[in-house]
Amino acid sequence: GDEPPRKRIARPMHVDAWRESPTMRELEAFVAGLGEAAEGSKTVAAGSYAGSCEAVRAALELLERTEGLIDAHPPHRQSARFGNVAYRGWLDAVREASEAEMAQFDDQHKQELAGYWWNSFGNRTRIDYGTGHETSFVVWLFALHKLDVLQDLAGAVLAVFPRYLDVCHRVQSVYRLEPAGSHGVWSLDDFHILPFVFGASQFCGSKGSGMAASPKSLRRGELVEALAGSNMLMRSVQRISEVKTGPFQEHSPLLCDLAAKVKSWKDLYRGLLKMYEGEVLLKFPVAQHFLFGPLFPHTWELSAAEIEALDHPENPSGAADGMVTKSPFAMAAARAPTSGDPLATYFGITRRPLFAQAGSGAHPGLAGLHSGFGAAQGAALRHTGAGPAHALGASSSSSSPATGQEAATTTKVPHELLQGKGIKLQGWKITTNKTRISSEAELDEAKESHRFRGHAPDFPLPEMLFGQNFCRFEHAASGLVIDLNALDAVCCCKIEHDANGEPDRAMFKLPMADKWANRKDVNGTEIKEWREDYDWTLTSTYNGTFKWAGKSERGAPELRATDKKINYELLKRRDPILFYESLDLYEDDLFDFGESKFSVKLRVMPLCFFALARCWLRVDGTYMRSFDTRIFHEFGTSQVLVEVSKKECPISDLRVSDPRLLMDADKAEPLLPSTSLQTFELALPASGSSA
Repeated sequence: GDEPPRKRIARPMHVDAWRESPTMRELEAFVAGLGEAAEGSKTVAAGSYAGSCEAVRAALELLERTEGLIDAHPPHRQSARFGNVAYRGWLDAVREASEAEMAQFDDQHKQELAGYWWNSFGNRTRIDYGTGHETSFVVWLFALHKLDVLQDLAGAVLAVFPRYLDVCHRVQSVYRLEPAGSHGVWSLDDFHILPFVFGASQFCGSKGSGMAASPKSLRRGELVEALAGSNMLMRSVQRISEVKTGPFQEHSPLLCDLAAKVKSWKDLYRGLLKMYEGEVLLKFPVAQHFLFGPLFPHTWELSAAEIEALDHPENPSGAADGMVTKSPFAMAAARAPTSGDPLATYFGITRRPLFAQAGSGAHPGLAGLHSGFGAAQGAALRHTGAGPAHALGASSSSSSPATGQEAATTTKVPHELLQGKGIKLQGWKITTNKTRISSEAELDEAKESHRFRGHAPDFPLPEMLFGQNFCRFEHAASGLVIDLNALDAVCCCKIEHDANGEPDRAMFKLPMADKWANRKDVNGTEIKEWREDYDWTLTSTYNGTFKWAGKSERGAPELRATDKKINYELLKRRDPILFYESLDLYEDDLFDFGESKFSVKLRVMPLCFFALARCWLRVDGTYMRSFDTRIFHEFGTSQVLVEVSKKECPISDLRVSDPRLLMDADKAEPLLPSTSLQTFELALPASGSSA
């Protein structure tokens, strides 16, 4: 029978079942079929379709009417920088008309088709759009094809899909939609990935390659402009240039890498197709929003509690342990697969080493792909602490070049690289571990046995917790060990109070908190899950774990307040970076209300090392904060400096010309006012020994 499609992925284990299901295999085959139909062909303008498929014509006319509804729902004048509430009126109009519109395709399945259709234009509550919504449109096409209504795949991919993109682009611009997932993950232009897939296929074959010889053409602005009207990939690159400012390599680093490193359009198409599977279809944060119905069935079993919570998210009913409920009081650990470097994973391309070998004379350069702590190829850092002296990412014109004698010294420092996971030099052993998201068993063990500052991770954990990730500094002469690790960091989400009962951070609730607090389970029992002992925003006050190696009777190392400052002038120098690493300790999308993330970035130079541990929080429309810890040691000195800073404010206090700045922690952090800045030192015996 006909019924609206519904969400049926409640747990990460359901993604595993989805992966093995015939439904996913059929969808993958359909997407590949669309790609094959696009090979070597040009985009067809909506009014130029000459095929005989009535479903294609009807879809094009439907998209025309759907876009026309925008004029009936103009954007409101509002103070919010993005997420115009007029979008909800437009989407409501699309939804109200959807069943009647679907009847022209198949009256027996109009409810199911309508669900896939209107959900392909974004999320009404969050006013955002992402690759999951794009996939909903493909499922709509798939369902029509399965009903044998849509027979012309070439017409679907070359005429209907580009027209859908035009409508989406206008909706995104008019209503200032946010990228779903807060920061545009798993897409190539903040919102989409499939036009890149299909556009790459359009360039395959003898006809396609005649239009553009290789992916290097993506960097040729005049060619992008010339081909944007006939190729979806070029149109997408053009669209990026329309909505983003700055150098291409800064706002689109992955595309820049693909253009430079992928040799052929066929290789690009195959890699992007794999990337769509790995980064969209099999990513839990995306897949949990997929809709299923009789034409696109789920094949795995769900409990009654899971079904109830999925079907009625506004009134959750005590979902089983481990299920993602989107409650700010009972968020369980939902883990998505990790794919590492997409260049290596999907395109088989290995990047250049992240560090310069000693004595090579090579300078890693300053023009990196990331404006924050450090670039993927060893660029200079940009420190974003308070005061002008903290600006680390100086350009080549403002950096302080090393003198000839200094340069000779820096390239001759003895050191030993530890198989890409660390370095030994100047009496220090510095190691990192960067691995997968923790398993259920590992999280259960941590809850039972792990303690830090008297706290246990016994509360709803982040969606993605990298429990085995760490950055560690070991000083041989003194036995000092400085650790930055995930489990200790998450333990510091527990709230501590001072002698006056004041919490160690600003606390707030979402507007819907009271409704969640009053919900009931399937037995009608009230669920009391609001806990006063942990921060639901997953803000961590963690600034490192300091200890002595082995068993020591000296007690914990003492951090003493000091007037000494980190030598940022030294960090600005263009010395070679001997070792660099960037790793995440945990990340969470705050029930689709923003982002909470704890990350660590490290660089080691011949004269010093520097690490930044950052807890970043953005609650959309409400609050932003950055709690940073910077650890610095200049080799040959007798102390390690630890700078602890806190910056935060309500989002309403910020005034920015481009609201997209608030989506990037490295760009938004300098905008926040400082509320606390302290520097501490750890005393060391005189050092200077070599590895």
